[in-house]
Amino acid sequence: MESGHIEELKTTPQLLIFIIAVTAILTVLGNIFVYFLPAQFACNMQVGDLIAAAGVDLLGTPFVVILITGIFIQIPFIRRRMTVRSFVVLYTVALASAAFSTHTSPWRENFEPIVARVGTDVAVMAYVPEFVSPPREAAEVLMRGTGSIVAIPWGQLLPAIIWRFFRFALFAGVSVGLISIFRRQWVDVEMLPYPHITLAYSAIVSVREVRNPKWVGRIAFILGFIIGFGLELSRAFIAFFPWFPDIYSFRVSTCGPGTHQLTLLGTTWHYGIAKHTPLYALVFLAPLHSLFSIVFWGIVYEIASTVAVTLGYYTGYVDMGFCGRSWCSENTPWADPPLA
Repeated sequence: MESGHIEELKTTPQLLIFIIAVTAILTVLGNIFVYFLPAQFACNMQVGDLIAAAGVDLLGTPFVVILITGIFIQIPFIRRRMTVRSFVVLYTVALASAAFSTHTSPWRENFEPIVARVGTDVAVMAYVPEFVSPPREAAEVLMRGTGSIVAIPWGQLLPAIIWRFFRFALFAGVSVGLISIFRRQWVDVEMLPYPHITLAYSAIVSVREVRNPKWVGRIAFILGFIIGFGLELSRAFIAFFPWFPDIYSFRVSTCGPGTHQLTLLGTTWHYGIAKHTPLYALVFLAPLHSLFSIVFWGIVYEIASTVAVTLGYYTGYVDMGFCGRSWCSENTPWADPPLA
C-alpha cells in the first residue's frame, strides 16, 4: 500500500444520511440472514463474521458490499462517481454494521432484559425501570406475536428502544473520540499491512481494476474469486440441501466456527482441525512470527493443562467433549485457577 498522502474525509449532512441509511439496511439484512441459517452453520456461515475464529475474526459484510459495488461500477454513470474514497466509506460503514449482524450480535444480550418481567420474580423486577425492561404485557406480546406491526405496543416499547439506542450511541461516541485522539499521535500504525487491511485494500483495488486488461493482478483475482465462490457455494449446498454430499463433513463433528472435533478421552488435548476454508486464506497472509507464536503457546497451554490435571486440578476435564474443553465456563484451564 502506498503512503505519503493522507486525505481526511469531510463529514457532511448528506454523508451522514447516507451512512445511517446504509447501516440500517445492512444490519437488518445481516440479521435476517443469520437467523435463517441452519443451527450447525449459524456460527461459521454468516456474512457478518465470515471467519468466526476467536482472535482472528474476519467480518465479511464489507467484502460482500465491495463485490456488489464492483458489479454496479461496470455502469459508466456509477463508475465515474465511485472513487477510492467512496469505497473506503462503504467499507467502514459495512464493517460497523457487521458487528451488529452476527451470531453474537448485541441483540442476544438485549433480549433477556426486554422479556425479563415474564419469568422473573415481581419483587426483583420492582427495582428495574421500565425503560430497561418494558411492562410484562408488552413482553408477552413480543413473545406471542401479533400478526400485525400496528398491534405492537410501541408506546410501551419506545422508552426501551430509545435507552438502548443511547447506550450504544454514547459508547460509540466515546470510542470514536478516543480513537481520534490516538490516531493523531499514532497515525503510522494505521499504515501497517495487517492481514485484514491487506484483504480490504486488495478487494477495493481489484473491483476497480478488474476490467483493465493491463492490470497484472487481473487473472489471479478472477481465478481466486471463482475458486472461492465455488468452495463456499458447495458449503451452502451442504447447509440447505440434505441430498448434497457432505464433502466437508460439516454436518457432523463440527464445533462452532468450523472446527472438526478431535476428542481424545483421557487426555487434555483440545485442538481440532479447521475445515472452514476462508481461514486458511487468511492464515497465508499472517506474519510468520505470529503463526509461530500461536503454535508455540498452544503447545505450552497443552503441557500446562496436562500438568495441572495430573496435580489434581480440573476434575473431569479429560472426560469433557471437544467443545466443552474450549467453551465451558467452569472447571477448564482457561476459566479457573491455577492457569486462568
